[in-house]
Amino acid sequence: MILPHRVFVFLIFLSFVSPLWAKLMSEYTEKTGKLNNLEMKVRETKESIKNKLKAIQHSEDKNAQKVLYQEIVQAHLEMKKATKDYNSVRQEIKYKFPKKSDQTVRRYLPLREVTLDEIENETGMSGVLSRVKKKIDIKYKKFTLADKNKSLLDNQENSKEKLKNKKKENAKDKIILER
Repeated sequence: MILPHRVFVFLIFLSFVSPLWAKLMSEYTEKTGKLNNLEMKVRETKESIKNKLKAIQHSEDKNAQKVLYQEIVQAHLEMKKATKDYNSVRQEIKYKFPKKSDQTVRRYLPLREVTLDEIENETGMSGVLSRVKKKIDIKYKKFTLADKNKSLLDNQENSKEKLKNKKKENAKDKIILER
């Protein structure tokens, strides 16, 4: 037979423990929700930076490129801040809820801050092509400069020949009186 006072004590114990446990669990779910939001924000910001980098590469207008670059810098700062917040909340969950630590460590891996160069180079095929183009430009810079100088000289010579031809044509049209 259960004694009534034991039941009463157990019910009082549950009434105190239950709200504390619920508060802890709601705090845990709140923190994991914040982690999910920050992770999504980092991912979305990274995608927007990639899209803006592609737009800069395809844009001819210098002013538009400048505006896009400023937007990229702002987005990168936001991404760095979100990454720091994510890692701090992750650490907080890890130590505040040690029983859930296993699940948290597996699900929420630490994020590292990524530079703009790394984002630009991981864009896939275009990143590979741009890296190869940079290497080629560095390696064969002498030859490209020589070709440019040669083409400039050719253009100058062509323009001089065109001027001579124009003068000859103009001279043909003029009537010259001889004595």
